[in-house]
Amino acid sequence: MGLMNSPFHIKTILIRRLFGDKDILWQLRDDVSIVSGRNGSGKSTILRLSYQLLRDGEILDSHLQSLSEGVTIIFSNGWRVDWNKTNEPKTVVKDDGGLPVSFETLREKLWLNYVNSFELVAKEVVNLRKDGDNGTTTLDLLIREEINKRNAIFTGALEKLFEEMSHNQTWQQVADRNPDIANFMDFYKRLSTFINSYSVLIDNRIRFRKDKDRAFDYTGLSSGEKQVLLLLLMVSNTQQESSVFFMDEPDLALHIRWKQMLIKEMRAINPNMQIIMSTHSPSVIEGWYDNVKEVNQLIVEEIGA
Repeated sequence: MGLMNSPFHIKTILIRRLFGDKDILWQLRDDVSIVSGRNGSGKSTILRLSYQLLRDGEILDSHLQSLSEGVTIIFSNGWRVDWNKTNEPKTVVKDDGGLPVSFETLREKLWLNYVNSFELVAKEVVNLRKDGDNGTTTLDLLIREEINKRNAIFTGALEKLFEEMSHNQTWQQVADRNPDIANFMDFYKRLSTFINSYSVLIDNRIRFRKDKDRAFDYTGLSSGEKQVLLLLLMVSNTQQESSVFFMDEPDLALHIRWKQMLIKEMRAINPNMQIIMSTHSPSVIEGWYDNVKEVNQLIVEEIGA
C-alpha cells in the first residue's frame, strides 16, 4: 500500500482567471487525480501551469503567463506556493505555520516528473542527424538518459548489497531482502506485460529479442513502445520515493490494452507516487472513474484569497 497523505503531495490546485474568465479549484486525491475534457477546454494548461510553477518557482513561459492571473498550490502538510502575475515578488512560499520560506527549500522536498505525449510524439519524428547519432530521435535520448539514471541506481544498490553480505549468507538471500534489487527486477516484469511481442533481456541496455533473432535495443521499438518504456523507466527511477508525476494525455499513440493497464502498472512500480493527469480517453480512466473530474466541474464563481 502507498503512503497516505504524503507531506508533499498536492492537495489543492487553484488557478485564477484561466483564459481570462474562469477560476479553477481542483481538490486532488493522494493517489490518482484525472482531469478530462474536450480539446481546448484547458486541462493541459492546468497541468502545465502547475508543473512549471513547482519546477521553476515562477511561470516563465510568456504564453502560459498570458493564460492566467495567478496559481496557488497547497500541499497535504499545509505548505503552499502562490504565484500572482501582477505582484512583486510574483511567487511566495509559506510553510504550514504561514511563515515565508524560500522556493529552493520547497523544491528540495519535491520529486517531480512531467510527460506530455504530444511532445513525445513530435520528438520521435525529429532526427538529430549529428555525427554518431544518425537516426537517433530526441525521444531516444530521453530514454537513454533514464537508462543511465537506472544503471547508476543499480550500481549503488549492488555496492550496498556486497557490503551487507556475510560469509554465511548467499547473494540471493541478501538480494531478497534488498528492496532496490527487488524493484530493479520488478521493472522487467512490468515492462514485459506491455511489450510482450519480444523477450525483454535483463541487462544494462534494456534490449529485446524476437524468437532467435538478433537482440536489438530500444531504438528499434515503435513510438508507442518507446513511450511506455520511458514512462516505466521514469517511475522506476523514483525508487518508490514519494513523488508527483504530471502526465498530459499520456495515452496518445498507445494501444487500447496499454491504456487500460497504464495507471495500475505505474502505481504498482511506485505506490507512493501521486499521479496528476489529463486525458479524454475512456480506456485510461476505466477503473478510475471516482478519480475523474471534468474541467467544467472545476470551475467556481470566485476564488477567495
